[in-house]
Amino acid sequence: MKEITQIEFTRQDMLQAWIRKSDITQTEIARALEVRETTVSRWVRAETISTRRHEQLVKLGIPAELLPKPLDITPGPKKKKFLPAIIDDVTKTGAIPR
Repeated sequence: MKEITQIEFTRQDMLQAWIRKSDITQTEIARALEVRETTVSRWVRAETISTRRHEQLVKLGIPAELLPKPLDITPGPKKKKFLPAIIDDVTKTGAIPR
């Protein structure tokens, strides 16, 4: 007897299939949210999106479980980690801090 191979679908695959099945296009989603179609395409592939955008997409009828996780990331430069500062000091002074 032949073994059946199970196909694993990613969240992105399932979201794209849902969009096709629902007769809605990424262009229509983009227009509804006043963003570019490329932005919607990026959201489909992303691992996370902003909480605000997640809520807007759910209000359009897209199942939350198919969307990327909502996560708000603070914009701006990231804080430096302690280690690079030590490396900079060693490079400048030639001495290892103790």
